[in-house]
Amino acid sequence: MISGGEIKGGELLKIYGGISLLVNYTLAHVVIECFLSFIKL
Repeated sequence: MISGGEIKGGELLKIYGGISLLVNYTLAHVVIECFLSFIKL
């Protein structure tokens, strides 16, 4: 998907390979979880 051009990086999301995509997904998940737990307070 990355090499085929279906997923493209932007200013904030730099995709250089499969590992980078996994790391970006994990970081986004952690940030969203923190935000949602902050809202519930």
